Amino acid sequence: MENKNSDNINRLNQKAREQQIADDDKRSEEAKKNHNFVQFDRNGLKILYRIKNNSAIQVFLFLAENMLTDNSVIISQDTLAYVLDTTRQTISNALKILEKEKMLQKIRLGAICSYSLNANVVWSTYNDKKNIATFKSTVILSPEEMKRAKSVKAKIGKQIILKNQIKKETDKTGE
Repeated sequence: MENKNSDNINRLNQKAREQQIADDDKRSEEAKKNHNFVQFDRNGLKILYRIKNNSAIQVFLFLAENMLTDNSVIISQDTLAYVLDTTRQTISNALKILEKEKMLQKIRLGAICSYSLNANVVWSTYNDKKNIATFKSTVILSPEEMKRAKSVKAKIGKQIILKNQIKKETDKTGE
């Protein structure tokens, strides 16, 4: 009887070890995927250094931070101004500079635009997939735009924490 119990315990221990190895392998593979990254090309960074307009750099970095693997963000200039705590005119000027420097491309979608960042400068997917066109995007709406979007039942792929919520989190961490 003790032999049977010992064999059962050994089998259970072996299965537990196999499961632990499988779990470790899965975690290792997930870690390799590096879901939360943005890569910059060194030449693209040199272009950013040349841009003397801090607002343009701030807009570019904000868009890079919030883009998905398709390199684009749908956002109005009013919402950019709201989130970055500046004026719409400042945002408009910054976007013109970024377009002139070929750091992004603006695609009009009625009152809102999709801003696609230059995939040769910044990307967040594997290098061999960065030039594949996709048609999903991060959509960022201000509270006023969200009210209007509810009536249209807009589907939002990713929302960001807007300025007032960021401030609350920053206050909590003491930064």
